[in-house]
Amino acid sequence: MNNILKKIKLVLIHPHIFFKNIKKEKGIKSVLIYYLVILFTIFAIQTIFLIFHSGSLNLKTDSPFPSLTGQFINVSFFSIIVSFFSFLLLSFVAAGILHIWIKLWKGEGNYSKTYQLYTYARTPNLLLQLVPLSFPFLGIVVWFYSLIIFVIGAQEIYGYSRKKSLLVLAIPAVLIAIFRYLSLIASSFILGSISQGGFK
Repeated sequence: MNNILKKIKLVLIHPHIFFKNIKKEKGIKSVLIYYLVILFTIFAIQTIFLIFHSGSLNLKTDSPFPSLTGQFINVSFFSIIVSFFSFLLLSFVAAGILHIWIKLWKGEGNYSKTYQLYTYARTPNLLLQLVPLSFPFLGIVVWFYSLIIFVIGAQEIYGYSRKKSLLVLAIPAVLIAIFRYLSLIASSFILGSISQGGFK
């Protein structure tokens, strides 16, 4: 855990140094553990929030509709589980899209390096998920900071210039954002359908 905290601190404060060190990291085992720990922490906090929220709901309503409350909790827990595995799956897909694009720009290195770049650079976005409240402006700032880390990482790992890093990352960043947005819409639609079916 201390190693993960050190990585978080280094990637946020000294990304140049961090990605220079990452050149020696092989495979995706280390980065996958890093991602899973952060992801588990995020969803553990969301689960705790859900438990307290459901308890508050019961106290406010004195449980006049216990079946509805139970269904709400079941659907919410289900959505958390689906979201967890969706985030994990999307990380591999998004890194794959980025890897193909980097190869088109004659970037050297295998898929594991691209996955490392993608996952570590998304650290600010992941940490933002720990904030229970929604701050749109903060989200924009964090997105740009993650992009800066992406650029620095591409410079260190692939030897790109700053300008080339921006050009290389701009298009896949937009494509990945669209893909993630459409995936969230699809997930919301599926969970909404399950919720409506459960309340009949």
